[in-house]
Parts: sequence; C-alpha cells; structure tokens
Amino acid sequence: MSFTQAQGQQRAVRLLSGLLASGRIPPAMLFVGPDGVGKTLIAHDFAKTLLCGSAGGGQPCGLCGDCQAVDRRLHPDVKAVNQDYQTSLDEGEVSKAGTLKIKTIRHLRHTMELQSLLGRWKIAVIEDAHTLELESSNALLKIIEEPPSKTLWILITSQGDRLPKTIPSRCFSISFSPLPAAVVAPALE
Repeated sequence: MSFTQAQGQQRAVRLLSGLLASGRIPPAMLFVGPDGVGKTLIAHDFAKTLLCGSAGGGQPCGLCGDCQAVDRRLHPDVKAVNQDYQTSLDEGEVSKAGTLKIKTIRHLRHTMELQSLLGRWKIAVIEDAHTLELESSNALLKIIEEPPSKTLWILITSQGDRLPKTIPSRCFSISFSPLPAAVVAPALE
C-alpha cells in the first residue's frame, strides 16, 4: 500500500499494508504519535483503500467516486469525528470544554450500527481521542468490544496516556514517530 501524502512513517505504512494483505482488519485501531506527523492523513488513506471499488494490489485508484469522496471528506460511510462534527450535532453550539461528549459518541454509535450505504465498510475516524469524556469512552468501549461486521474505528491521539486503559487494550495500536529532518526541511523551505 502506498500512502502518497504521508512521509516518514514507513513503519506504520508497513503495518497497515500487512493488515490489508492478510485481509484481517481489526475492528478498532489506535494511532498514537506527535501532532502533525500524518496520522489523520494515513487514517483517511486507509479508509480510501478499504472503500475503493477499483483497488488493485492494495492501492486505491484515487479516481473513483469512493476515493474522491473520502479525499473531500464527503463519503457517507466515513465519519470524521472532531469538534466540527460535534458542533454540527449541537446545531452550531461550539463546545466550550473542547471534549468529545457522550451525546456525540452515542450519535456516532447509532450511525455506525446502520448498514453501509454503499455495501462495503463503515469507518469512524475519531480525531483527538484523548478528549473523550469518561462517559464517552465508556460508550465507545461498548461498541468496540462487540462491533458490527465491516466497521472500523480509528482513534487518533497525541496523548495516549490520557485515554482510559480499557480503550487501548481493545485496539490494535500503531505508533507514529516524529518526522525526520529530511522530511521537515523541504516543507519549511
């Protein structure tokens, strides 16, 4: 699998490629590493690979409707869960605490329990998972312990130690490392 936009994360890419090659996709994954190293990009590229109807050799085509919808963050079977998602559920009321609330996770759980609109996978990408409130974590734990088939939960965090221990213990963890200077220097120039 080739993640064209993610650089400096060869170990994570190898692990994800191995999962794709084996066909054994865990129902929950935890991407842990510093901010800004490509965790969210790789999560969406992985989702794109699972959803692409034309994927050959473990690589998405990048041209089909599924690939383009994932790239534009508009695919009906991929939910990007963050403060914007939560604000849209609260009818524009911005969360002051900056946490992911139980109401948001319950809504997401309900959405993920529904059948895929396009008949493939349902994927939730929870950004800043360390901002889950305790009640939210417990609600999430319930579904990642007994997930519906063909659902994937990807939790992304830069502060894995802030998650309740029960969450990482139920997830396939992938560590992301800081970007090497050779990758960062050209971006800064």
